[in-house]
Amino acid sequence: MFRETPYPNLNRIMGGGLPFPGVTHIYGHPHSGKTSLGAGLLRGFDKALVVDCNRKFAPQIHRNSIEDAVVLLPRDPTDFLSDVLDAIELLPKESIVLVDDVATIPEPLEWNLESYIFHFLKKIRRAVIDSGSCLILINQVRDRGKMTVPFAYNSVSPMAELELRMRRMRTFRDRIRVKVNTVFSNFVGPGSAFLDIYYDTGLSVGQAILDEGIIQGTIEVRGNTYYRDGLSLGTRKEAVLKLEETAGA
Repeated sequence: MFRETPYPNLNRIMGGGLPFPGVTHIYGHPHSGKTSLGAGLLRGFDKALVVDCNRKFAPQIHRNSIEDAVVLLPRDPTDFLSDVLDAIELLPKESIVLVDDVATIPEPLEWNLESYIFHFLKKIRRAVIDSGSCLILINQVRDRGKMTVPFAYNSVSPMAELELRMRRMRTFRDRIRVKVNTVFSNFVGPGSAFLDIYYDTGLSVGQAILDEGIIQGTIEVRGNTYYRDGLSLGTRKEAVLKLEETAGA
């Protein structure tokens, strides 16, 4: 079962949407757009719980116009897990829980960090699945010799039905362009999609619709003008704005 997102190109590479109930693992280097993608994926859910371990997620909620999100910030590591589990228990069915980011989960003094991350996420995963919701885990990567692997990979990866890797491709005056690759999926083969993340409004729905329309042949490009069903959408910038408005209607 999948929950469609507002981004058709992402839905395609994920096999239809977010696994629901299930676990999606998003990882990449710093500043690759992971947190922005996570915020964008909250759109359309009636209720969201954000476990904001690195205290950077709140601005993303504001700029993505997410109305009903509960944000938990880390405090005493001894009580933090029980606080999260209590909050999950209060969520209605078919909600979404997001942990940002896994590498900064605060561990009690008596625990090794990677062991505690596994313990923490195992408990949360079971609670989320039992509640009929979906879980998104956002994770940093680190370089290990010639390999680049997610932090605490052995703790996180076995829990996920879907793994997405992000890479920053280009920087513009008003946005960045990122590439999302399907690294692992129980449902679909490898795939990739490009996303634009605007500094003021976050992940662009209009760009995702435009790019996927071109791939699927429902949107045509003639010179600098884009067309759908024979009607002009204008330049790329104009087309993105029109499609964004249509998606939000």
